[in-house]
Amino acid sequence: MSDEKKPNGSATNGLNGHAHHDESEPAEFELGPPPDAVVELAASCARFVHAKYGIPMDGTSDTLSLLDQYIREARADILAKPETLDLLQATIGAYLGEVIRREFGGEWFAKGAHEAWRLQMATAYLTFNPIGMAREALLLEESDGFHAHLETDPADREE
Repeated sequence: MSDEKKPNGSATNGLNGHAHHDESEPAEFELGPPPDAVVELAASCARFVHAKYGIPMDGTSDTLSLLDQYIREARADILAKPETLDLLQATIGAYLGEVIRREFGGEWFAKGAHEAWRLQMATAYLTFNPIGMAREALLLEESDGFHAHLETDPADREE
């Protein structure tokens, strides 16, 4: 992932190792690399989805409909094997977060338990936990403590 440079996809390496290149829009700033733990989890999600459907996941928003289908089908797996929830929510959340981070620019805070992870957007104070979003999508219910919902600075809420 050392090729990663811009939030619009220019000169970035896809989550599955394939390059994604779009020079139609200039980058507003350069992205730093995501934490290793996020890279590993997102790549695992891409492998899981590819193994299930035979379609490569390239880390772009075009793959989110396939990820959504994977989540719908994973709900049955979680009912049968509840112990799979932690792994599924972490991998799906990391992949989703990376797609959003690359598209809009942002920075991961990924230390400690997954409940504490956050993705903070670069152009506005907006933060959320993509793993919490994945958890809520898998369970179809709110999960206290995961901060899955978009949070902004109270001073910026009206805007």
